[in-house]
Amino acid sequence: MLRNFLFGANLFVRSCPGKQPSFKPLSSSLLLGDNRVLAFKTLYGADFAAPFPQDVKLRSPLRNKEQCDPADLPTLYKHAFNRVGEKRLNDTVLHMKERVAGKIGNANNNAFKLRKLFAMYDTQKTGLIDVEDFRVVSESYGMQLDDDSILALFSRYDRDAIGAIPYRDLMKDLLDEDSYALFCGRDDR
Repeated sequence: MLRNFLFGANLFVRSCPGKQPSFKPLSSSLLLGDNRVLAFKTLYGADFAAPFPQDVKLRSPLRNKEQCDPADLPTLYKHAFNRVGEKRLNDTVLHMKERVAGKIGNANNNAFKLRKLFAMYDTQKTGLIDVEDFRVVSESYGMQLDDDSILALFSRYDRDAIGAIPYRDLMKDLLDEDSYALFCGRDDR
């Protein structure tokens, strides 16, 4: 059998009569890329945990809890809401809605991963998330919010002024109906 070697695209290509030429180099052992690189494994495929226990609540708008009285929360919420304003708060919620929809739309299980992220910080399984944990969750999901925006958002959802919001109510407003069903799973159907 006569074999011709052609030079194309800087690769030696073997051409056999009656067969299509292959552009795979003769010395290549990588068929579809390097199997050491996991192209479809994302950050959301990993567990959401801080590397060290002391880093779990590193940043917080209410850093000095011993100096913060729970009776002051309605005043904090009101001042933050007045600084932010209704229009900017609505824009923040709309931006969060678009950001979450973009992240959720990438794959079917991303809503479940979002619930898993909230559940990791809801250690007592109350369905509530406090200000510090909400900041960490939002930043890990790619949304950087300033302290006033977070407190203004809490003024909308923390009706009892306990310093925590029911994250299912927030997600019900941020997600569409189908994504919210995926977010809830079998818990709230």
